Amino acid sequence: MHFLLSPLASFVPQPWRRGIAVTTFASGLSGIAEFLFCLIALGYRYFTFMHLRTFADTNIMVKAAQQHGEAVVMGSGLLLSIEYLLHPLTIVLGYFAAEGLVRAIAASITHEVVPSFPFYVLFVVQQRLLRVHRERAMGERIVDDVRFYESSPCCLRIASCRPKETWNRLTTIAYQDQMYELAAAREGNPPRPFVYLLRKKPEHKIIRGIHYYDPEEVLDRKTAN
Repeated sequence: MHFLLSPLASFVPQPWRRGIAVTTFASGLSGIAEFLFCLIALGYRYFTFMHLRTFADTNIMVKAAQQHGEAVVMGSGLLLSIEYLLHPLTIVLGYFAAEGLVRAIAASITHEVVPSFPFYVLFVVQQRLLRVHRERAMGERIVDDVRFYESSPCCLRIASCRPKETWNRLTTIAYQDQMYELAAAREGNPPRPFVYLLRKKPEHKIIRGIHYYDPEEVLDRKTAN
């Protein structure tokens, strides 16, 4: 069952696979199958399309050949080929044939599991809708509440209406010409339910991942962490 599900799961982005392990072999196999299926469909549809259109217009083409010669018949064949190439179904099949080839090459050369582009677009749309819903659920953006506690090891307390998603124990936080590091993260009360306790960073510690903190940065959705 897993052998059958793995190639199918490779079409969708990783978060949608629900624990199904997808190997590059399975991804390459699905890419080859996608390419061959669409290529065969293109060929079959071409002959069917040309056959139906040619026999449907037989009387017209015979009269045109009698009056203007074989050049008209050859020209009509070229026009039918162009009409076939510009048909929406032909374009769709051509795209998925090319996509299957790219997915197969990516799996075999770069060892990447590349999902199908339409599913990726749906995933991006879903993530944006979830972010909008999450943003609305957390309420209005307000300035962080910053408090100093000189007598405590964690001398800086920051309460925010939004999570500081990039802050971790390796992050150096610069505020008012002083370097701090994250000591703990706790739950607070609305409207600032995200509380961070910071302590002064020892001088001997390496400064990495520095973040220049501003209590008003949370108001800017693009720069807020």
